[in-house]
Amino acid sequence: MEKIIKYSNNELQEQIIRFFFSSYCFGFAGSIELINNGINIKYRHNDSYDEDENNNTEYEFTLDNWNEFVNELFKINIYNWHEEYENKDFPEDCEEWTIEIDFKNMEKIKKYGYDDYPYNWEKFQNLIRKYFPQMEY
Repeated sequence: MEKIIKYSNNELQEQIIRFFFSSYCFGFAGSIELINNGINIKYRHNDSYDEDENNNTEYEFTLDNWNEFVNELFKINIYNWHEEYENKDFPEDCEEWTIEIDFKNMEKIKKYGYDDYPYNWEKFQNLIRKYFPQMEY
């Protein structure tokens, strides 16, 4: 049975959304960490394979953008994606991705994949491009 998640602004406590994308075959990597602490919302963008490397650029994110983004994210049914996607027919890991959503009042969501994607991955990519144009993905 599919879980339906509705997001409400009443949940404005520490909320974190993280994305990591890399393509070893095409030579790009990037991560986004979006943090809402109930007072302000910031996101950090790192365009390095090494997430610990201090290549972060920090941006402000409005509450309206946060609410729109989170609602659109759940509309594409990310909660019901499989935990892992892997293309076993591909001889080497070429592209890798991870998504983590950690909201205080709900179960943590972690999804990841290697050269394989959920059925509506293109909708997810379009969402990332819409809200995070700095991300070269």
